[in-house]
Amino acid sequence: MPTVYIVNDSGHNFDAAKKWGELEILNTGDVNKFKVSEMFRKLHRLGQSAPDDYILMSGPVTMMAVATGYFAAMHGKLNLLLYRDNGGQDSYVVRRLDFTRVLYEKAKEAALAEHSLEMTRLEQAQAKRR
Repeated sequence: MPTVYIVNDSGHNFDAAKKWGELEILNTGDVNKFKVSEMFRKLHRLGQSAPDDYILMSGPVTMMAVATGYFAAMHGKLNLLLYRDNGGQDSYVVRRLDFTRVLYEKAKEAALAEHSLEMTRLEQAQAKRR
C-alpha cells in the first residue's frame, strides 16, 4: 500500500486521505519559511518514498516546494493529493505529473552537446598536428 506523506500537520483531520495509503506526517507545527535547509532535514523520510507514494499538500508554501522538489528529483514524477471541501465533507483530489519525458529530453540534449564539444576538440587536435 502506498504512503501518503503529509508535509506539515497543523491540526487538520487528514482521515479522508487514508483512501490512498498509510498516512505519515513529516513535520508538525510552525516552521520558519526562511530556513529552507532545516525544512529539507525535516523532510528526510521522503528519502524512503516509493514512486507510487503521494505528497499531501499541507503547510507553508516553501516547505511544500522543498517536499515536491525532493520527491520529483528522486522519482521523476509527482503524485499529489489536493484538499477539496466537497459540500462539507473533506476529500482529496489526485493530480499526477510525470517528468520522465522532460528528463529524458534534457539528458539527450546534454549528451549531444557533450558529443559536439568532443568532436570540436578532436578536430582542433588534428588541425594542430598538421
